[in-house]
Amino acid sequence: MWTTKKELKTAIKLSVEAKGETFPAFVELGPCKRGAEIFRDDPNETPEDALQRKADNLRTMDRWFGKGFMRTACRMYEASFVFKEEWPHQTITLPYAVFKEAVNILDGREVELVAENNVLYMWQGRECTRLQGLVMGEEMKASLPDINLGTETFTRWLSGYELCGLADILQQVVPLTSKKQGDTLETVYFENRALKDGLEDILVSAHNSTVAAAGSQPVDRLGGLGIFLMPANAARKILSAQRLLCPAGVFMTVGRGALKLDFGRFVLKTILPEGQYLSPDATRPGEVLAGFEFTTREMYHFAQKAANGGKRVLFKYDGSELKAFAGTITLGVDARLEHGRHFKFDEREFQFTLLAEDLRTVLKNISAARVQLLFCGAQLPVYLNASGVRYAVALVPPDKPEGNYDK
Repeated sequence: MWTTKKELKTAIKLSVEAKGETFPAFVELGPCKRGAEIFRDDPNETPEDALQRKADNLRTMDRWFGKGFMRTACRMYEASFVFKEEWPHQTITLPYAVFKEAVNILDGREVELVAENNVLYMWQGRECTRLQGLVMGEEMKASLPDINLGTETFTRWLSGYELCGLADILQQVVPLTSKKQGDTLETVYFENRALKDGLEDILVSAHNSTVAAAGSQPVDRLGGLGIFLMPANAARKILSAQRLLCPAGVFMTVGRGALKLDFGRFVLKTILPEGQYLSPDATRPGEVLAGFEFTTREMYHFAQKAANGGKRVLFKYDGSELKAFAGTITLGVDARLEHGRHFKFDEREFQFTLLAEDLRTVLKNISAARVQLLFCGAQLPVYLNASGVRYAVALVPPDKPEGNYDK
């Protein structure tokens, strides 16, 4: 099979690596056999929709059957990538780290992959990189995950426009979560909401201990998807697939405790974790006492300096100007923040304190040119609105002496 280093690196970028499981991290290369499960009937579909889906799936199966196929898996995920060329060789399993390193040392020329006698040969001209295949015992094979969506599933299509809007939201909310999977699995909240006039949208939210964010993307029809928590790392794969493959859209299939995302050349299956749902209403400001609008660029520059110079930022409004301070008397950062006012409020003085790193994290991922900051009182979060996403940033109790904001 002929391919390129770029295509191989894309496959690796979209792959998943087993860490700490009872089976080793692996890459399986072989011919694509997708399509066995695509004819299952959905009781919620109309006969016309079912007929159209099966016709589309037939074209998909004909398009990908026999192509080069790469599969990786871990405890939570299974990722499959289809290459552009056919795979005429035996199926081979390789150690993940070894395959990744071999791809990194390739140059820009085309690569021919040949699998024989449990050895993968990667030819570039007269140069060959040889990788010994991985032999898994029966116990290891038995421990490989089987992410089964079950028989009761909902499959819905997001068009390229809808997927792009979803990716724009995820780009802003996912950075609030951690990539590391510890005792508590980081998740992203999905809710299929019905709007007026038969319209729907996907509401997406994520949070950490001090910041919550939510945004929505209007869609044509998603009935049946409901509410679920998605692992944050699966949301990151959506972003990678949208950026690397520029797909025409994605089929989202939700089953009992599992989710499948089919982008055409890339399919991701993930277990849907159970946990406490975050109410997106937490990101809706109530009564706004004061509202300011800033250019995102200038506000981010200040937040970056403040985060490097101290842990907290004290904002003070004196009736005409909004000032901000961070750090200590010895080393501090302060600014008179240029802003516009978009909400009427009393010409009174007030102040509030935020964590500098929270402010920087939010502003770093805002794509809009301007951002609104809403003050709703000393006991409520500060809200930031930008690019269709609302952020609720927790206040820090103002219990420190003036002139020393970091200790």
